[in-house]
Amino acid sequence: MPTNSQDFSLDRLGPFLASHPGRGTMRVQVSTADAAFPVPNAVVEVSAVIDGTALPIYRRKTNQSGIVDDLILPAKPRSASQREETASQSGTLYTVTVTHPGLRPLTDKRVVIYDGVETIFPASLQPIMI
Repeated sequence: MPTNSQDFSLDRLGPFLASHPGRGTMRVQVSTADAAFPVPNAVVEVSAVIDGTALPIYRRKTNQSGIVDDLILPAKPRSASQREETASQSGTLYTVTVTHPGLRPLTDKRVVIYDGVETIFPASLQPIMI
């Protein structure tokens, strides 16, 4: 599991972006009660995993429908998925954390992003029982 570190060097971001020239998008849909109710104002954090370290890329709140949309993320080039020798490593790893007061957080869930593809990540939060 990646570590959250405040010691992340921005010098490492340049090589990451250079090796990930593609762009994929992600939509996060946050709900509770087995997806029956959307969760507005949940905090969604998306982090890139670089050398085992999580670098926060986005931190947004969900809208009234429980959605954070149009998260544009660096991805490995689409051509990597079209060659047999690189197809298994053609995705780019991110983690998603979702929090909301009174609900159990969803922490460091892994998501793979592909160039030119929209990934929909459903996040179901459970109430904290007291």
